Amino acid sequence: MLATVKEGRTTTSVVAAEEYTTEFRAYNDDAWYTVRVLLVGERLIVKYQNFSDENDEAFEPSRFGDCEDLEDFKERFRPLSRQLQDAECRRFGPGARVCACHSFAPDDVRFYDAVIDGVRILVYFITWLDLVQCF
Repeated sequence: MLATVKEGRTTTSVVAAEEYTTEFRAYNDDAWYTVRVLLVGERLIVKYQNFSDENDEAFEPSRFGDCEDLEDFKERFRPLSRQLQDAECRRFGPGARVCACHSFAPDDVRFYDAVIDGVRILVYFITWLDLVQCF
């Protein structure tokens, strides 16, 4: 979804999470981020969800030297990825393409495209004593 904003408008408002329907692969770390896209005049603004406005990226037509640059830019956008639920894990095996996360720090989690190269299934047994100790 692309929203158009009149130039010179500087109001700040809370944006509903539903307006963030796109993912963008950032140039600085090649990680995927949830974004919304605005058109302000001739500039395309990429606004990152849960980041301050100072992290927004503005792209002007002059940034793209040729069609290859523009095609690379277009490939950096995709619809929002569907999150895999725990119950679905067994459906995927080696060779499946997924969007996986890596935590560099407690507050720095990044998402990358990946291919599953192996699966390890762990089985846990919970005893009555383990269950009682949880309470």
